[in-house]
Amino acid sequence: MVERRVTADVSSARKNATDPRLGVRIDRGLQRVRAVFLEIPGVQLSVGEIARLTELETHLCRILLSALEDLGFLRRTADNAYELAHGSRT
Repeated sequence: MVERRVTADVSSARKNATDPRLGVRIDRGLQRVRAVFLEIPGVQLSVGEIARLTELETHLCRILLSALEDLGFLRRTADNAYELAHGSRT
């Protein structure tokens, strides 16, 4: 159910991205999330932990994590934590 909502939110954000500040916010958020995983090798984090570390809203973190998972940068573990996908270093 959460995944369906996240997918709908990403689609909605794309349709409503008329404000250029939204694109900047998303780019900065992606940079923050990527940096956490690249700076702490082997770390597995929940959505809430990532939100706290990046100082981003949980809702935005879910969207960004879903995108990074779709791109193959992150993978979700059996206990719904996120970790760097094997071979992802960039």
